[in-house]
Amino acid sequence: MSRLFVFLLSTIFLVANCLDSPKSQMGLEANWTGIDLATNQVVTLADTGFETLALNVYSPTCIPCFKELPALERIHARLKKDPKFGLFLVVDPIQVSETTSGDFQTEEPLARAKAIMQAEVIKRKISIPILLMNRPFAVSNEAFVTATPETILIRTKPWNIYYNFIGSLSEKEEISQIDSDPRIQFFFHTLGARNL
Repeated sequence: MSRLFVFLLSTIFLVANCLDSPKSQMGLEANWTGIDLATNQVVTLADTGFETLALNVYSPTCIPCFKELPALERIHARLKKDPKFGLFLVVDPIQVSETTSGDFQTEEPLARAKAIMQAEVIKRKISIPILLMNRPFAVSNEAFVTATPETILIRTKPWNIYYNFIGSLSEKEEISQIDSDPRIQFFFHTLGARNL
């Protein structure tokens, strides 16, 4: 079983690194943008200044999402020690606002998602930067991200989506348990930040 797991991980890593277009991979454009919840400014992911990004796809209605927040806060604290790495919680405003129809270009889903996520920041004491993603980012059965939580790893120069963790990275709560969790250790190894 473990050999199969290693083989599958190796295959996914190899395929992701062999894709030749730095501007588009798996339908994910390098010009992905989101609105920073704290500043209300548009952020282009390829221009964040980070060499490597971890995007944790979050929803306040997803129990595993908020159960993994202690681990994400610990990851965020560790990554802040090195300016090459950045972590964002990213949300699909349509999904978060629970709007099932309507044009994304209208303000209503975005305004609702902002209000919901601002309340979530207070309720869950979230310190990780949050981006309300613009289209083409979406969480749906037809999209690259099909559910929450997922954590996508991206190298920004050139644009290279090289790993996607499906499910919670860890639901441990204590720092020592988080740091010793094999999934967290694998995350830092895969990110290229195992010394943090």
